[in-house]
Amino acid sequence: MKIVRPYFYILTLILLYISPGNAQNWNLDIKGYLSGFKVGIASGKFTKNNDKILLEIKAETVGITKLLFPWEQTIIVEALLLQKEIKPIFYRIDDLREKTKKGHMELTFKNDLAVVTSAMPSIISDTRRKPVPKELIKNILDPASAIIAIGYMSGIANKCDHKIKVFDGRRRFNLLTEDMGIEELTPSVFTDSSGKALKCKFFIKKIAGYSDKELKKHPKSGYIWLQKLENSNIMMFPVKVQMAIGKGYFVTHLSVRN
Repeated sequence: MKIVRPYFYILTLILLYISPGNAQNWNLDIKGYLSGFKVGIASGKFTKNNDKILLEIKAETVGITKLLFPWEQTIIVEALLLQKEIKPIFYRIDDLREKTKKGHMELTFKNDLAVVTSAMPSIISDTRRKPVPKELIKNILDPASAIIAIGYMSGIANKCDHKIKVFDGRRRFNLLTEDMGIEELTPSVFTDSSGKALKCKFFIKKIAGYSDKELKKHPKSGYIWLQKLENSNIMMFPVKVQMAIGKGYFVTHLSVRN
């Protein structure tokens, strides 16, 4: 069950999105299921003021998963939503495992370059991986900003064929999406989402900074379902994400409330 934590973190980031309208707030509720059993939840708030985006979110394991593997995580992201692109400003993620094991990663972006301003464990003493070369962390996005960019660009193009360069402070990867057409979603006990959705397959191409263990175990692909945000002509956001884990599936669902 330890694999649930990194997958829920990744899928939580995938399910984060906002509208491009005037200053507004959105409340987010996210639920994660492993082979039909609820294993994680997340809640938070998006604030958009002109072109400034602020995300604050908290995720945690629940039920028997929480008893066996207690885990909490908070994410704070600031970025600029420009006419055709996303510009990250600040990214921080804090992790608490087994009630005592703390970790965090903090990035700032200056002159289109990602800078690690704070990290625990330290990236300098991390002997499991080679540092990502400086030339690979220029003009890139943090994981949360990358997912915002997928929805933003898909809304503009009305399709999701994209390539986005991503850096999380330790690892550098490309997030690739492939348009799979329109699919009809129906409500269930897991989600209230319904109606037509743009289905996208995504691939994670590992570039640099991975340990040998991460190269073998980190996820490689999955599916995202996007729907246009209410009262918006082009903006889209994910309502469902699915990734294979062994013989089962990890699925997350998102609800958004103004």
